[in-house]
Amino acid sequence: MEAAFRQLKNTDHLNVRPIFHWTDEKIRVHIFTCVLAYRLCCLLIKELEEQGIYTNINKLLDDMSGIKSIDTFFEPLTNPEKVHSFTKGNELAQQVEAIYQLKNKYS
Repeated sequence: MEAAFRQLKNTDHLNVRPIFHWTDEKIRVHIFTCVLAYRLCCLLIKELEEQGIYTNINKLLDDMSGIKSIDTFFEPLTNPEKVHSFTKGNELAQQVEAIYQLKNKYS
């Protein structure tokens, strides 16, 4: 439990603060969203450990942020040709991409 609170206070990822809301309902929704994101990341970490990949939330999110989905448009301007591609991440990001087949799902 302490690790969860420490992660939610961490300024790198999944940070609860700052809260830019004024009503109690919006503050509750904000905190719920942060806790939900933390829980989903924990589930992802657990699934990756079952695949033999051991990491933590901050490293995973840092490494996955290296993968970008890019749309490039080529001439003619009246009817441009669209080419969709992904940037190549580091080794961890490539392993996660391969396990979940992210390129196939988001192409």
